[in-house]
Amino acid sequence: MYLNKFPDFDGDLKDYIRVMRAYKNMSSTKLSKMIGKNRAYISQIENGHNKNPEYETLYKIFKILGVKEENIESYLYHFNVLSPEHLKHEEEMFIAKMENQDEDYYVAMAELEEERNEDFISEARPSYNSNDLMEDMSKAYIGEINEVLKVIFDEPSGMGFEIVKGLNRLTGDMTKNKQLYSFTSKILDKDLSLLDEPGMIKVLNVLIEELNRREQETIAFGKPKVIEPVKSLN
Repeated sequence: MYLNKFPDFDGDLKDYIRVMRAYKNMSSTKLSKMIGKNRAYISQIENGHNKNPEYETLYKIFKILGVKEENIESYLYHFNVLSPEHLKHEEEMFIAKMENQDEDYYVAMAELEEERNEDFISEARPSYNSNDLMEDMSKAYIGEINEVLKVIFDEPSGMGFEIVKGLNRLTGDMTKNKQLYSFTSKILDKDLSLLDEPGMIKVLNVLIEELNRREQETIAFGKPKVIEPVKSLN
């Protein structure tokens, strides 16, 4: 069982799905619905929360994203996802090796098959420039962000508009403030979704305390504008 068609991609499975989805201009929720899953399914894969999606589901995803059906098994193999047939083949080989007394023969055959697979991989897998990968992933991320901002902009509570307005101010200020740029990079590099409500409130109040301190230190005249501590996210 030889596989010799591999994607021109050196990232992992979740990044490949994200990039290909961006090329197709398809939202994660739409793709989730097309494969018959809940709307967060694709997002969970791309964010690393679902590390072992079913082979059959990944097959459907790759087919929808435009991978030729005859190449899908090879592409999934590239990302260390084996088809049931491939797993059965490996199991049969292992059993045959254990049952046969001529162990040296099967060791030699296994090594030969491994060498053949390595040869196919080295010939079929082209090099992929890391800068190109970074550019592709950046385009995919920007597309996702734009998609989310469009959805939340008209959200009735008005919080969506505040988020959009704040991001506009932040990105503009970052071009003039190197420390703010570095601070934002370090904050957004963390998985903020791990915080629960008490943790979020604690972080907000530390930020508010520092903003009040700077307001008092920099105000030229008049009464400083004091931001009240947050007690709830509602």
